[in-house]
Amino acid sequence: MKQMVTSSSGWIVAVSRALTAAGCDVESMFAAAELDLAQATDPNSRFPVEQMARVWRAAVVETGDEALGLRVADYVKPTTFHALGYAMLASGTLREAFKRLESYFTIVSDAGTLVFEEGEPECRLLLQRSSNEAGRPVASDQALDAFVASILGICRDLHQPDFAPLRVELGRAQPAKIAPYESLFDCPVTFGMPATNLYFSTSELDQPLPTANAELAVQSDKVVRDYLSRLQLEDVVGLVKAKVIDMLPDSEPSQERVADALHLSLRSLQRKLSQAGTSYTQVLEGVRHELAEQYLQQSHLSVSEICFMLGFASLSSFSRAFKRWTGVSPAHYRADRLGLS
Repeated sequence: MKQMVTSSSGWIVAVSRALTAAGCDVESMFAAAELDLAQATDPNSRFPVEQMARVWRAAVVETGDEALGLRVADYVKPTTFHALGYAMLASGTLREAFKRLESYFTIVSDAGTLVFEEGEPECRLLLQRSSNEAGRPVASDQALDAFVASILGICRDLHQPDFAPLRVELGRAQPAKIAPYESLFDCPVTFGMPATNLYFSTSELDQPLPTANAELAVQSDKVVRDYLSRLQLEDVVGLVKAKVIDMLPDSEPSQERVADALHLSLRSLQRKLSQAGTSYTQVLEGVRHELAEQYLQQSHLSVSEICFMLGFASLSSFSRAFKRWTGVSPAHYRADRLGLS
């Protein structure tokens, strides 16, 4: 099962504010995309990028503005990128800020890769969007516009209000109106490129920033690393859950089988789960419990079928496990939830 591609909640807050200012019914758009906007207030939450693409599509249809993503830059704050925003703010130069952005880009989103190439007399910031199984970019054109515009906005906040790249190549289709892009970037802009590239003068990137604070930058880096470590551990738990769900209909999957499917040694899997504050047994039990309650609310599935789907060897073992989880038998739970009692 492919791992879900996500973006940070802080980024979603900036997007939702920009769309609201554009007159969009943001709550309805998020609800239609099966997203809970209220979760964006949790700085550690993540939002699926492909579902956010549905929000962007709806917003473009409602406003008729293909360049809507450029407005997000006006709503980006230091906390938009979690502690990375503060680390960039406290960087000594824009070159240093870009290095941090490259190292910790995952904190913003894992919908692509970002590379900062240093050189003379120019440097390049290269962004390549990831593609889905159909070969289309996971992140929308508007999301790409929003990120690039936000990076430029951060540079102008840190350095000079009139700061501009040498040239910009956007890995998106050319919109009907290109004037908003030329006006914002204030440099030559090319569309329809294989990847997005922003070129900067090296000498300008090396100019000292008035907001530099080495101690704050180091402390912010630590917060970023801690966050990414937690995120990676959560990803491991998610991957184990996905494999367990795939394997359950065949039989109860062993730790060894799951570890092998994830290309991990048994000891490595156990260590990673322990670091995440859980164990394989807890993950297996949690998945079975969650699926059992979901299945029992589907009247067309018999209890025997559900027992098989959850990998139990017998109906009695399933009933004992379910009673341990909920305090009631599967039949009692079903009758109560479906209003049959």
